[in-house]
Amino acid sequence: MIEASRFSEGQPYVVVSGTTALRSQASGTGAQVSELLFGERFTVYEDRGGWVWGQSARDGYVGYAERTAVAPDPSSGLPTHMVSALFAHLIPTPDLKTSALALLPMSAQLTLGELSPCGGYRRVQEYDGWICVRHIRQIGEPNGDYVSIAERFFGAPYLWGGKTASGIDCSGLVQVAMAAADISMPRDSDLQLTACRHRQWTAIKRNQARRGDLAFFPGHVGIMIDHETLLHANATHMAVTVDPLTDVIDWVGRSKAHPFSGLYRQPE
Repeated sequence: MIEASRFSEGQPYVVVSGTTALRSQASGTGAQVSELLFGERFTVYEDRGGWVWGQSARDGYVGYAERTAVAPDPSSGLPTHMVSALFAHLIPTPDLKTSALALLPMSAQLTLGELSPCGGYRRVQEYDGWICVRHIRQIGEPNGDYVSIAERFFGAPYLWGGKTASGIDCSGLVQVAMAAADISMPRDSDLQLTACRHRQWTAIKRNQARRGDLAFFPGHVGIMIDHETLLHANATHMAVTVDPLTDVIDWVGRSKAHPFSGLYRQPE
């Protein structure tokens, strides 16, 4: 639910920059609460002073984005493809030697047009440019398991509210990796835990953990890569790291009386 002193009919917009911060205030110094990726649909309710206030169609998050980062949605349908590489260049012409217009992150959404004569590029309709076909996949097409996708972010710097390999937080890592595997997840770790329970994911005992289980803590989440090791974006190392689950529980326990919320496994 969106709370506001007044309501207006939202206007459909689309993100046209590679990424843009979603902020708590209409200011570059406002806290970054999340990040919008290229091609995301964004419903704008207010537009003034170089900022728009609205709601992400992907996960319902609300906040302020810079006006130059979005544009009226020109498409007549839903996105057809997603970026499958960690990053992909958007270029003005289907030419290997051309300069880049923008850098698009994994899970950026695209509506694609024709194939280039050489067969190596597709036109991106949201922005008059082209993208390499090796860096994209059709939505609904398998892109590997979400654990393998998440492992590609190993070493990425930690960034509160981030959702790309240039800066990502714990729930952003889970959301982006699972989106790349066509599994939708809310933005925040507490909502991800609630989603697992509502979707009847199986609660798992610690001694039965295995690769792919999601591990939840107060305000934190990670992905098990084996029966005892967690992959997670964390402020302890300020990076995406792998650590023994027992160590992470100990770290959280220094500030939380109940440091571990449980393991959950997707139904097979």
